[in-house]
Amino acid sequence: MNAELSELKKQRISVVNEIHELLEPKSDTVMYAEFERITETEENYILRGTLCTSKMLSFCERLFSYQGETPENEEIDIFRPIFFGFVMDVPKEHVPEERSRNDRDMREYLYEPLSAALLRDLLETAKEIAPAENPVLIAENILRQYEFLVRFDPYGLDADVYFAASPYWGIRRKLLFEHPHLSVQKESLKQKVENMIQQRVIPLKSHKPLPAINPDTLQILNVGQGNFICLYDSKTKKTELVSDVGFTSFEKHDAFPAKDYIPKIDCGCYVISHFDTDHILGCIYLQSSQFTKSHRWYIRHPKYVKEISVSALMFIRLLLFADLYVIDTLQDPLTLSKNPLTLPQNALTLPQNPLAELYYGTGKGRCKAEINNNIGLILRIQVGKDILLPGDCMYHAWGSALKQKAPLLLDYLVIPHHCCALGNRTNQIVKGKQGAVAVASVGSNPYGHPDAAHIAKLNQWGFTVEEMNTHNIINWVPNPKLNADGILELPL
Repeated sequence: MNAELSELKKQRISVVNEIHELLEPKSDTVMYAEFERITETEENYILRGTLCTSKMLSFCERLFSYQGETPENEEIDIFRPIFFGFVMDVPKEHVPEERSRNDRDMREYLYEPLSAALLRDLLETAKEIAPAENPVLIAENILRQYEFLVRFDPYGLDADVYFAASPYWGIRRKLLFEHPHLSVQKESLKQKVENMIQQRVIPLKSHKPLPAINPDTLQILNVGQGNFICLYDSKTKKTELVSDVGFTSFEKHDAFPAKDYIPKIDCGCYVISHFDTDHILGCIYLQSSQFTKSHRWYIRHPKYVKEISVSALMFIRLLLFADLYVIDTLQDPLTLSKNPLTLPQNALTLPQNPLAELYYGTGKGRCKAEINNNIGLILRIQVGKDILLPGDCMYHAWGSALKQKAPLLLDYLVIPHHCCALGNRTNQIVKGKQGAVAVASVGSNPYGHPDAAHIAKLNQWGFTVEEMNTHNIINWVPNPKLNADGILELPL
């Protein structure tokens, strides 16, 4: 290990140790929070954002400036993203009436970097509900709690994930919602990443498809509220293609057998639909070898993302050590893999030519979160069965290259955006073939997924819906069809 990498490793360990210390009640480390997303439900506004410290920002700056030799094996782990964020519910009944007169005002109010005004309103409400000297009780009363602050540590000090359930807990740790340098530094990191990946933008004319793939099984891994999908060949016991590497941020990972299965995956090609945590978090469990030049990754250009976390930027930085292909614009779908067509002797009909193609969404959306979802990559696969993996890109935002084929006749569909509410956008663009299955990649979540009306519409379109987890009165229960590794397997 060269001197620069050695110094980076020491700095990373220092950052992670600092985060460990935040678990201690007497910690006086200052955390900075940047609010990144709002999702509206019937009863709440759900706020999500990034937590960081000055030491972590400094480490990222140095990490993104590294231009030395390519790290080998475990050295790559120095560049693994550190996920550190918070989730917070704001019940609508606790939002001052004048702040919620219309949707636009409410969104502008909440889209400030968790403004002092919002914080003051919440604290005033909290004082009315519970004694001000008891912040724990305040948190329990004002928030629908995710009552854990968990630490996932699969690589010792080299990969850690923290989710702070309650900003009220954070306030006791000097959590500050305004930091003059955070937005500026993050924008600087984003610009550095965009400059670094520019040479990886795919020149379409020179793009070479992958070697032929012949999977016989579609695997949907149970990662809770998140996407991790594999095309698997049971004959060779090889994963041919992976779509998204997500994991839930709402439940402890130890409860999911997929956590132990993911490190066994060795795949030559990965497609990342977009950069939300529930589509990339599982990268912390992949082998270091998956981020080397012998492994191809496809991503959408981050310049189209309206809001991106520091963790996601670290993830993209990590992918620069792999065979990374960045998709900017496409006039036609990009062919990832196309098997040579062979005609069986005495065949009366032509066999289907196995094909994997990439499309992307139009980016239509009413807010930053919707735009981020709807610029994502969409993977269509024809390998005996017709499969569509749209990530979180909703039907109305699929590009003309897909829409002109509507209704798409499918055998398998992984339902976009975890089977969220459709609203009034219900034009049919997909249709199930006989025996078609649509899979909702859901787990514990505050968003109301899966949406009953969405399921009913898919049933109307010819699909049987399989939920990866279903909610009973007490908790979420895994689909009984999952195998011992927590995988739903569908034959191709």
